[in-house]
Amino acid sequence: MCAATNLKWPDAFPLVLMSMRNTPNKKTGLSPHEIFMGRAMRLPAVPANALVNITDDMVLDYCKGLADVVRSFSYQVEATTLPPINDPGHKLVTGLPSRNT
Repeated sequence: MCAATNLKWPDAFPLVLMSMRNTPNKKTGLSPHEIFMGRAMRLPAVPANALVNITDDMVLDYCKGLADVVRSFSYQVEATTLPPINDPGHKLVTGLPSRNT
């Protein structure tokens, strides 16, 4: 981190901590910050000029991929959903049974 940012260790330490707290665990997929706070870490917004290299084709490919993932999840949920019950369950008998002895 110090070599990449040309900062001294005391100045780079907060960045190192933020990076560690925002790095997801391979097993859980959650970062320490998400586990502790219950939400993703809020980071500064990306400057508008940082997205200069994104083309319409890239956005279209991303949207197609996202639609495929949503469709896949939809099929998985549909496969585990029980069909609706159209017929009555049990006949309900009210009152106490009579003793005809």
